[in-house]
Amino acid sequence: MATIMHDRQSRLAALAAMLCLVLPGVAAADNGALDCLEQLVNGDGPSITCELPTRMTSAERKEVERLTRGLLKDASCVIAISVERRLVEQALAATDLVLEVPPQSTHCEVVTAKKTLPIELTFAPRVVFEAGEAVEASPRMDNVTGVPKALWWPVAYWLNSANMIEEPMLKIVNAYRRHRAGRQAAAR
Repeated sequence: MATIMHDRQSRLAALAAMLCLVLPGVAAADNGALDCLEQLVNGDGPSITCELPTRMTSAERKEVERLTRGLLKDASCVIAISVERRLVEQALAATDLVLEVPPQSTHCEVVTAKKTLPIELTFAPRVVFEAGEAVEASPRMDNVTGVPKALWWPVAYWLNSANMIEEPMLKIVNAYRRHRAGRQAAAR
């Protein structure tokens, strides 16, 4: 019984940590999100380097606690972003391109009813651009440590192929491309 509960706890912990990273409703901590946005929009250095903390909203914490019958209490992650600006600029300017971001280290903490579980993983987004629009996207989560591979691999597979992840990624990328194109047109 204890082994079954531990496996279930590990599975739920892995899921909560990964969901914390990618669900569109997850709140980003203000300073980290603003720093990353500032780096992207106004930075001019050779790389976009920042830390993006994510955390569940109060409503999401309540929902995950309800769904897990009190087993999971909270999850938060910090994504250490370091991407060559050249790669991002190239993707934003191209009409047809596949952007593959190198793996970004991510540290998560999942709070259960009994303890806090540290989980490490990578996040290496891939976005396909065709005719000037992002048409395919995946967070490409991998390399999870802190829970057995047999438990995290199905969760990562689901997240990496789920439309609920791809759709918000595409909306964000395409909205930023339109915003950037408008800024460039206004500057001319």
